[in-house]
Amino acid sequence: MIDILVSQNLVSSKAEAKRLMTQNAVKIDGKICNDLAHILKKGCGELVIKVGKRRFLRVLS
Repeated sequence: MIDILVSQNLVSSKAEAKRLMTQNAVKIDGKICNDLAHILKKGCGELVIKVGKRRFLRVLS
């Protein structure tokens, strides 16, 4: 999950991604994601990742 946030430019570094996840600022489909080892699986359909108030990413798998 951290690598996705960094590679899609939602955060500037892995440290920032970890900090935001521990502060409950990352949501997947409206549910808080604070698990640093969270893995997105293929075939989940469409997911919306929200970081903070203004950064969104739609993932199709």
